[in-house]
Amino acid sequence: GHSLLMDEINLKECGRYLPSSNSIAGLCREHSHTVNEQVTSINAAIQQGLCHLVKKATVCAIGPFARDKYHISPILISPTCKMETAEGCKVWILMILDQWAKHADGEAKCGPIWSVAIDGNATHRKTFHLMLISETIKPGEALKLFNL
Repeated sequence: GHSLLMDEINLKECGRYLPSSNSIAGLCREHSHTVNEQVTSINAAIQQGLCHLVKKATVCAIGPFARDKYHISPILISPTCKMETAEGCKVWILMILDQWAKHADGEAKCGPIWSVAIDGNATHRKTFHLMLISETIKPGEALKLFNL
């Protein structure tokens, strides 16, 4: 089995010009979809607070529970302004888990994800609460996944 590992890294808060698309990279995932990234409009959007230059990046990786050939494989690096909600975070974590389960190079080739680990960030803790505290366990009821 594997663990989905999540943490954040600091980034220099600046945009980068992409000449091939005449757009700016380095905008936060939380708000970049609300603005036109073309160079003619991005400065006004940042000044108006509609979008932000990134402060950090969320990094997700898959790590196997193994004695041999233990390696971490990064699968996602996503820029953030730290304004994401727990509900928004839940969507992309579930998407990662779903894609791992369905993709030919995921669970079928490498095995299932047994756990998800986070850094203790308050939004991530709330996300886990939303994801994991979703059912009431009745006395005497068999616990799922404890029959491995």
